[in-house]
Amino acid sequence: MTCDMSPSPVLAPSFSVDPKRSALLLIDLQRMFLDTSCSLPEQFATNHPEEARYFFERIQQCVIPRVVKVLGIARTNDVPVFFTTIGSSRSDEVDLAPWKQLRNDRMKKASGGRQLYYPVGTPEHGIVNELKPMPGDFVMNKTTFSAFLTTALDLTLRALGKDTLFICGLATNGCVQATGIDAADRGYMCVLIEDCCAAWEPRLHDSTIENFGRSFGAVVLADQASDLLIKGGSVP
Repeated sequence: MTCDMSPSPVLAPSFSVDPKRSALLLIDLQRMFLDTSCSLPEQFATNHPEEARYFFERIQQCVIPRVVKVLGIARTNDVPVFFTTIGSSRSDEVDLAPWKQLRNDRMKKASGGRQLYYPVGTPEHGIVNELKPMPGDFVMNKTTFSAFLTTALDLTLRALGKDTLFICGLATNGCVQATGIDAADRGYMCVLIEDCCAAWEPRLHDSTIENFGRSFGAVVLADQASDLLIKGGSVP
């Protein structure tokens, strides 16, 4: 999908980016979603092989290589990097919403006792090795789709003087969208990096990208995001 959008009665946001006031936010790039030995990817591949082929090809050929590039640019240019994860902080999962607990129970029945949302501290909960957080990066676990609701993300960004967010990760139509819309409602200028995001199906990704770019922020590709993080500039 390209970042060109058809004419709309709603004017897409347009604004200037200052790298010194920007932060990079990477959403839920965890093994439990990306490692095919974990319960969700395994069940997805078994029950929806065509969609799974699309998803994992996009992750390996598009998303991870481009995230690696943008991540390196951010670190080189002293742009703060925030990783989020999703999962319970407790083994009994009582800090998850009831519907998330039900999803976990359903996955356990389907996969021989393995859960969907792995708790903090388990290998499956961690960030994939290709994108391993470095000293100085922020890693914040959440129990909600929006990264703002159950973390200190908002407080930390404001303490750092950051008002522009470059957002990428998983899933485009889930935690990425929820976090981006929440950020926009809180007054942040948002830049969604299209080729650094993925959803389980292309139609879900494409419709979310179009909707976000029309109403909530700018949509760019990784190369443009890299340039903006180095030199700043206007979007879209």
